[in-house]
Amino acid sequence: MARALATRGASVVLIDRTGVDAEARADELRRDGLSARAYPADLTNAEQLDVVAKSVGRELGGVDALVNIAGGFSMSGKVSDSDPDAWARQLGIGLTTAYLTTRAFLPLVRQRRGASVFLASGAALRGGKVAEMSAYAVSKAGVIPLMRAVAKAAASPCVSSTSSPAMLHSRAVPAGGQTSGLLVVASCCAGRSSRPRPGRRR
Repeated sequence: MARALATRGASVVLIDRTGVDAEARADELRRDGLSARAYPADLTNAEQLDVVAKSVGRELGGVDALVNIAGGFSMSGKVSDSDPDAWARQLGIGLTTAYLTTRAFLPLVRQRRGASVFLASGAALRGGKVAEMSAYAVSKAGVIPLMRAVAKAAASPCVSSTSSPAMLHSRAVPAGGQTSGLLVVASCCAGRSSRPRPGRRR
């Protein structure tokens, strides 16, 4: 995703919890002559995201595309046997990250009349597999009305789109483990011609 945007002329901003994975990816892109920056931030921490958004605003002036691709997957088991802490952790990864990141960056997106992209899952759709993965399915189901709320409030034809890929390779989150590798790409395109085309509202 980051490379696809960068090769179209975007300056990409990569964010993850520790900054290590994001910096490694940004360095790889820079070695290929592309524009990339990396920041550390816990995507479930509103204050840390606000700091990053302010830095991006100062350095790049605005955001043409915000791509919420933070994710992680774990089986939560039967609802009756599930761990409430694991449930809360999965909702944080799948839904809270999208909400807080959008909240922090949406003013910069609006400045450029840009687009926000949200990734849901087939598990959130009618007929999707939800057995023993209720926490994951609920977190992804929540992304869809979040996207609609953002699109409606912004009152712009180029605000948000949601993708529900049949299979999205997400890093497994071990029970009781720390989430890592959370990644968001905020793309600031230099010219109008390189701006990604907005998706259709759903």
